[in-house]
Amino acid sequence: MQNLCTEIRKRLQSSLVLVGEIGGNDYNFALFGNKNVSEVEKLIPAVVQTIIDATKEVLDMGASRVIVPGNFPIGCLPSYLTAMAEPETSAYDSAGCLKDLNLFAAKHNAQLQRAVAGLRASYPDAAIAYADYFNSFLSLLKGAPALGFDEDSTHKACCGAGGKYNYDVRRACGVEGAAVCADPSAYVSWDGIHMTQAAYKAMSRLIYHGGYLQPQILSFPENNGQT
Repeated sequence: MQNLCTEIRKRLQSSLVLVGEIGGNDYNFALFGNKNVSEVEKLIPAVVQTIIDATKEVLDMGASRVIVPGNFPIGCLPSYLTAMAEPETSAYDSAGCLKDLNLFAAKHNAQLQRAVAGLRASYPDAAIAYADYFNSFLSLLKGAPALGFDEDSTHKACCGAGGKYNYDVRRACGVEGAAVCADPSAYVSWDGIHMTQAAYKAMSRLIYHGGYLQPQILSFPENNGQT
């Protein structure tokens, strides 16, 4: 067992660790369960603390380079745009996203960034970065056509069952009645909740090369447009 622990520590010391997107399903369950945004905001401190505890665990195990990602602007996702559609245009921003949900995600990210800053002080020998999923995703939406995505489908799911955003919780991707688009690489959203491989690839390049990793602890070279 001691040899195994030593091997794990050695591997972690030479690895890049990306902390998972902890808390997303907690927020989803509450919001889709008809709790209002102000109620769900009460979950933020506990979710942030769970993320920090998980990060501390890998750091204590020997990790020396860790990336902690923030939350997406969930008000831009087809699932939320469908489930929480508002009749007033004032509820949406210029990108067609729900303002209140994006403000909620921004509050989560602000608390998380403060907590990550505290981690850096506690682990001065480790490189700990915050990945700005929020603004990198908004940048992806803004530059969608230039990145090869269909400008008219940025808020639509590739795999779905119709409607304004091609998302129906009763006929989600994989359920009878749902269909897959002809070209997933032209879509940002795969199933209304998760992104397509093309969108993840584009966003990873924005994070690693576009200034959305704070601080920039990596130096991946770009090779013919590849990360």
